[in-house]
Amino acid sequence: MQNLCREINVKHVTKCFVLTIFILSIVSGVCVFAEEFKKSILTAAGDGDIDTVKFLLTRGTDVNTKDSDNRTALMAAAWNGRSNVAEYLLEKGADADARKNNGMTALMVAAFSGHSDTVRLLLLKGADANTKDNKGLTALMYAAQKGNVFAVEALLEKNAQVDIKDNSGKTALMFAAAKGDSEAVQVLLDKGADVNMKDNKGKTAVMVATKNGRRKIVKLLKAAGAVE
Repeated sequence: MQNLCREINVKHVTKCFVLTIFILSIVSGVCVFAEEFKKSILTAAGDGDIDTVKFLLTRGTDVNTKDSDNRTALMAAAWNGRSNVAEYLLEKGADADARKNNGMTALMVAAFSGHSDTVRLLLLKGADANTKDNKGLTALMYAAQKGNVFAVEALLEKNAQVDIKDNSGKTALMFAAAKGDSEAVQVLLDKGADVNMKDNKGKTAVMVATKNGRRKIVKLLKAAGAVE
């Protein structure tokens, strides 16, 4: 009788253990499935696959779903210049000013990756032109870094602050001077950029241009009143 009871107890414990594992496996499966859903909408947005994006949203995927880096589908679309996907996501409630872990927004991503059409779209839909990331960089600075003159113009048209500084005291003009893009430099100057503003180390745009061997930029800045 004792042996029989012991056997029944063992069987009962075994069943409970198997049931627990089964439940855990289901939960894990749901988590994995949910994670795959996140990856799918971000990947689809980045690939410009608007049909898959639409399908996922109709199946309940959150338009502002984020990955482990807090990157959204809108950011993925902005990175690759998928303006049609970006526009659709915005129409469906995507947050234009959502931030990644490093503080970058979709507007900064589009400016950095050189997609001026997407920059214009995001600005049209209300993206903040003066938001700063964790390093104090703005979309205008990212556009200037890359010599993306069309994005620079679009941002300035939407009241991007021309002389705003990052955490190291640098301005968009300094970034454009370092890049050596005369068109971007001229646009910034035309919008009133302070040619003699200094960063935290006391360097001006003309000093930055000189250090980087940008002779044409040095001449341009001096003509605008730069003092070495």
